[in-house]
Order: sequence, then structure tokens, then C-alpha cells
Amino acid sequence: MANVAESAVWEGGIYQLEETDDVQGGENGIDNLQAKQLGNRTTWLKGVIDEVITAAGLTPDSGEINQLLLAIQNGVGLSNDLSADNGYQVLPGGLILQWAKIQTTPTEQFFTYPIAFPNMAFFVGISSAGQVDGIGETQQAELHNLANFKAANSSEASRNARVIALGK
Repeated sequence: MANVAESAVWEGGIYQLEETDDVQGGENGIDNLQAKQLGNRTTWLKGVIDEVITAAGLTPDSGEINQLLLAIQNGVGLSNDLSADNGYQVLPGGLILQWAKIQTTPTEQFFTYPIAFPNMAFFVGISSAGQVDGIGETQQAELHNLANFKAANSSEASRNARVIALGK
């Protein structure tokens, strides 16, 4: 018994056997067409998954079930390193938490999030990072759009700040 030959092709649809189809086996037989189309899709998807895993610096291993998840988390933009100066994390339910280390000035400036929020920015908060020289010095941040926020401080010099933003 031979196996169906597979190709890495995305099949646009899966053939539906008709009542009028004659039974025909073999490599190009109508009875094997559905299996061949599904096999082609599976081979194509496996190739895409292997590309993502390889792009993350890993060697594809079909015995490692969590390898795609690890590749996505560690190699394709998501960061679990919350100590990094700038980064983001997609939380369950699609909520996106972003953080950044910036330097504010008394003049309002625009800053870019680590990634643009796809749908909505809910909140941006700011805190001084490091020594505050004057009593009553403040940092302020304001939502601007899905890719940027505005920030400034109330001192007469530039100040380091940490920003947290939430969106979806």
C-alpha cells in the first residue's frame, strides 16, 4: 500500500465527493483527492510553523509540542523580560501591556509605544525614574493615538521616567 504524495501547497478548498463520481483509487484517483488536498494543507502549515520556529532561533522538533508557543513568546516580538527598558506583553483576552523608559522635558514631546495598539489605547501612566531634584516636580503623560503618547515634566530640565500603557 502506498502513501498519498504531499506538496507544500495551500489548497483553496476540499473536493466534495459527488454521488455520480465513479470509485477510482490510485495517485490521481478521485477517492484520494480529499486526502491529497488535506495532506497538502498540512504540509504547507508545517512549513510555516517551522519558519516561525527557525526565525526565533530554535531548531524545529516535531516532538516538542510547546515549541511554537516558545518561538512566538521569545522570538517574534513578545517579551517575558519585564526588566527590559522597553517592551510589551499580550495578556490573556488580548489586553496589551506596554512599558518604556523615556526622558521627558518641560516641553511636551511625542513618544512612540514599543508597538502600536491594534484597536484602542486605554491608559498611559508615568512615574519618575531616578532622583527628583525639586519638591513638587511632576511628570505627566497623555494618550495621543494608537502609536504615540505625549509626555512632559514640570521641572526646568530633562528627567528620566517610566511609562506603562494598556490597550487592545
